[in-house]
Amino acid sequence: MPTSDQPWAAARFVRFPPKWRLVLVPTAPRAATALGVSLYTASRPVPLLAQRALWAAARVAGARALPGPRETWTPPVPEAVLTGVWAEVAGHTGHRAAAFAVYERRQSTRAALTLFACAGRRSLLVRVRASAAELALERAIADAARGNPPASFRVPAAVAGGEVEGWHWVAYETIATRPHAPLGSPGPALFDEVSDLVERGLDRPANVPEHWRGAHGDLTAWNLRRTNLGRWLIDWEDAGWAPPGADRVYWSVVAQTLRRRPVRPPAVDEHPEAAAHWRRIVEARAADDDPALHQRLLDLLG
Repeated sequence: MPTSDQPWAAARFVRFPPKWRLVLVPTAPRAATALGVSLYTASRPVPLLAQRALWAAARVAGARALPGPRETWTPPVPEAVLTGVWAEVAGHTGHRAAAFAVYERRQSTRAALTLFACAGRRSLLVRVRASAAELALERAIADAARGNPPASFRVPAAVAGGEVEGWHWVAYETIATRPHAPLGSPGPALFDEVSDLVERGLDRPANVPEHWRGAHGDLTAWNLRRTNLGRWLIDWEDAGWAPPGADRVYWSVVAQTLRRRPVRPPAVDEHPEAAAHWRRIVEARAADDDPALHQRLLDLLG
């Protein structure tokens, strides 16, 4: 059995959801299994309904409710790093974290680990990175939002952070302990508040064109969520500077692909520089995970 200071040592996981397999959900204890299911950010109606049903079933039956093979997990960071980070995180959850779920980000080349310490309402989302710069960016946004909160959304607060064996980590408050839904429509005020927040939180590099604005960099339905605690915009690791309208363009083309609508949204024609910016980014990504989605994005971007 896994020990309290090394819950991954003999733990078993099941990947969720069955199609995308992005989240490694712990098979025990039962409460952690349900919390792990909630980590996935479903954005379409049918997957969201299925997730809610499986979450409810997991609360009663534990991992027996989840389909798929059980597997062990090999940490992508040195064991000493994970042991040290876990000891720190467990202290901040009141030593109530008996297990964790793992989120594996698609299309990522970062030396990185993202885990969810399952401790009920004191659960924490923990990012572990080899580079302190990547964490500093997201934490700067969280600090800027805490000092002057946006009106349209919340940003998860940074609860703790540190360094272990040359690796860096930051723990953020959880936005929900049950499945949550995407926010249907951002509204123009939200995009403006995102730009203002990024510009307050981050320094503008010297080589950035003067007319570029602050941008979230991945403003999509899986990062703009509504819970019983409010509206949240999460995952600021790609925040930075982009042509005006960049977040509007990306939100609109991703929304169209999720709805499987081939009609190019007006934002693409209204912001041609931003559309060209996103086309370069999408073209540089690997299409292996979802070739159809990749091609639909390119088609809509023109």
